[in-house]
Parts: sequence; structure tokens; C-alpha cells
Amino acid sequence: MATLSQLVEAIAEVEGMDSATVALIARTVREAGLITTGGRGPSAGKMTVADAANLLIAVNTSASAREAPDRVRKYRQLEMRSAEESKLLSTFGDAIEQLILACNSRTLPKVFLSMAMPRLLSQKAIKSVDIYFHNKFRADINISVDSWGILGLYSNGSSLTSLTARKANRVVNLSCRFRSPNDDWFPGDQQIVTKISVDTIKRVFSVLEYGPMNRQP
Repeated sequence: MATLSQLVEAIAEVEGMDSATVALIARTVREAGLITTGGRGPSAGKMTVADAANLLIAVNTSASAREAPDRVRKYRQLEMRSAEESKLLSTFGDAIEQLILACNSRTLPKVFLSMAMPRLLSQKAIKSVDIYFHNKFRADINISVDSWGILGLYSNGSSLTSLTARKANRVVNLSCRFRSPNDDWFPGDQQIVTKISVDTIKRVFSVLEYGPMNRQP
């Protein structure tokens, strides 16, 4: 299992960020109780999937280390709801954690984000993942197991229950929108979007699972 410093180095490298900046953000988030604490050396805190998700949110949504804890709390609670019943399916924090864990099998589980996945989505290897962090307290996750794409499933549109079995078996793309339950919104007209891909998710899982010296392809 990885330490915080190892996770910091991995994220900084794969995202092309300054490691000192990532380390400062990580320390601030840890001091706020949002990342596992521990001692030094062998007693250093071992990172969990939740810790990794929180650090990813922090470094991709914060303009400064000081605002990072607040960003983590707010972005973790962004909600994805079903269009038909407005039922809560997942929070953004949980979604990132489930994505990291999905790297173990390199496929989505049969039930993902409280939704039953179509056959192709749960059986084919994940080809691409794009996570979008919007500065106005919004986030999107797009997952594909087929670069060409036959049919897509949308968290704010068609649900699996509304698709015929024939069409459901052709779904190879999943798009999820996460929005604030309180309609929080940054003031101003400027829109800033930060995007990370499946490379970051795989790298984080590799460090958590195997350590920095034993990366898996």
C-alpha cells in the first residue's frame, strides 16, 4: 500500500504537475482530516481508495492549497440522479472510488453507480475514461469500452429500464453528470474545466495496489 508521498509523486507525474504544489495541497487536505494520517517511515499512514479520490479532487479543483479541503467536501457530494425518478444513484466521490477499484479487473462491475450495467459495458475492457471537473461545482464522467461507440447510456437521460433488451446489449458508452444538491454555483461567467483520463486512474490504482516500484501495465 502506498504512502501519501508516493501517491503525491504518482499524481504529480501522470498529470504533469509540480510535485511541491501537489504535496502542499495534500498536506492541507490531510490536516483537514480528509486523508489518512500516520507517522513517519514505516508508521506512515497507508493510503486508501477514498484518500486517493480526495487527493484527485483536491488537485484538480483547487486554485490554492487553502481552498482544497472545501473543494473536496463539496465535490465529493455532487450527485448523480436518475432522470425518471430523480433517485440518488451515486455521489461524485463514490464514483471516483469505484472507478479506481474497477482497474483491478479492468472492466466495470455488473452493478456500477447503483445501475445494472449492460452486457458489453460489464464484459469488455475499459478503453477510455474522461473525468471533467467544472469550476462551477459540476463534474462529468464519460466511460467507453468501444472507441467507435454503438449506443450510450446517460445518467440524466435514458435509464436501462427504458431500453429494450436488444438495445441494452449494445450499450458501450456511459456518461454521468454530477450536480450540486444545493445548486451551489461559483459567481461570474468564466468557465474552467479540468480533465483527467484513464491514465491517471490506472496510475493511482497501480500505486495503491502495488507500490511505486511495481507498476502494472
